[in-house]
Amino acid sequence: MSTIMNDKKQVTPSQHIESWKLAVKLLVGSLTIFFLSGIVGYIVIQQQHITLRYANKFSVPISLWLSTAALIVVSYAMQRATSVVRREQLPQLKRFMLMSIAGAVVFSVFQLVGMIDVLQDYLKVKASESQGMGGIAFALIATHALHVGFGLLWLAIVARKVYSQSYDHEYHLGLTLCTYYWHFLDFVWVVMFFVFLGTNFVP
Repeated sequence: MSTIMNDKKQVTPSQHIESWKLAVKLLVGSLTIFFLSGIVGYIVIQQQHITLRYANKFSVPISLWLSTAALIVVSYAMQRATSVVRREQLPQLKRFMLMSIAGAVVFSVFQLVGMIDVLQDYLKVKASESQGMGGIAFALIATHALHVGFGLLWLAIVARKVYSQSYDHEYHLGLTLCTYYWHFLDFVWVVMFFVFLGTNFVP
């Protein structure tokens, strides 16, 4: 009888994997709602206040354009890495992993430069006793950057496992979940970026 009960309570590897996938999807979903709420708040504030709508519009620096392109590369490379690991194409997996790391580093560098540019513009506007959206934009970008920091750490752990050949067609859960997370970072940033662009052209 005890043996039967133990068999019923035993969690299979597939159930364990699905539990982790569900947990990460719930985390990503809740964070997406959090970021989208902030973005909607940015739009509402910018639209409702005439002085913010017409004066000192937040201009998107070129560094943020470059960081956006780099983040799209990361998301693409991670997705390709997930595809090739299922076929155990280890040389291709390492190449896509290297592309992901390079893209993440480039993104981080240009994002940091962009944050500095946005902060400097905001401080100039504040010093002139004017109003603008730069402060709110900087807060949104900085919040996203904090989540990128976690993504970089996770990516480093996954990369170490890739180069130690710890993943194969059966076991690649860490890579898959990390890919989900970077897709989330990509989606949120692209939405945020186009909102920044769009609010600059409001008549």
